[in-house]
Amino acid sequence: MWAKSLSGLGVSVPHEKPDRIANVNTAEYSYESIKEISLIKPATSSFTPEEAATTVIQQINNGFMTNGTFGQPANKDKLDASFMALAHHDQPICERVIFASLNEEIAAQEKRVLDARRRLQEVMKYFG
Repeated sequence: MWAKSLSGLGVSVPHEKPDRIANVNTAEYSYESIKEISLIKPATSSFTPEEAATTVIQQINNGFMTNGTFGQPANKDKLDASFMALAHHDQPICERVIFASLNEEIAAQEKRVLDARRRLQEVMKYFG
């Protein structure tokens, strides 16, 4: 199964801005594993949360979003019983994402960013 081949993949983050890298072979990178994303849950028990997130990333980066990326329409029990028959192979191997919960997640993330910026400004005032 193609999605299982994505297991254990990681991301490499360049230390320089990607458009400023003169030689990709000598550039320095930090390597990180793909972490679980709270809103993305595996559509079947055969996949870990990290593998489900990887299928979403693969879907986005390879341009397979012809009808939008929503996730598998069948529930987890049905997919566990008959994955090959019920899986939509043009969708990532995750449960459907409810967009209302995305708005809540985005709002919470914005709040965390604003709090971090406020704390940074306070530290800069103190040391500046």
